[in-house]
Amino acid sequence: MGKVHFREASQEKDSGLLFEMINESYLPDDGFFQEGLRIAKFEEMKGLFEMGKFFLMVEEVDEEKGEEKGKEEVVGCAHCTLNGKINQLKRMKFKLLTIKQSCKGRGLASKLINFCHEHAREVGCSFGDIDVVSVKPWLIKVYEKYGYRVIGE
Repeated sequence: MGKVHFREASQEKDSGLLFEMINESYLPDDGFFQEGLRIAKFEEMKGLFEMGKFFLMVEEVDEEKGEEKGKEEVVGCAHCTLNGKINQLKRMKFKLLTIKQSCKGRGLASKLINFCHEHAREVGCSFGDIDVVSVKPWLIKVYEKYGYRVIGE
């Protein structure tokens, strides 16, 4: 595995990649989408960029495997939105946390969650919320390891 870094996504350059990666990752095990659990139309990407920021997790290629030096691959993403305040303390909402299908099982989700927490602290947030889609209920256990708890269904 190569070195991982994060960068803010560009609506113009990265919307197509994000749209494809998110929809592939959020496809339920039975192969059929349920309405509202994915980005149904490419045009919805514009609204997501207006609401908050997408961050891309980018991995540098592994030169030891003979891959081209300097080449990078987007392996994950997250959408972050300022989400109001609780008792005057700012909160951040994280959603569409996504790891590329071919990259799952390599510990990248931990790096993505930790990056989201770091970003929230940098902009002065004291609380964080994560949306979990119903077709991936096992994700709740992953997020609980980071101190999150279920507050709605």
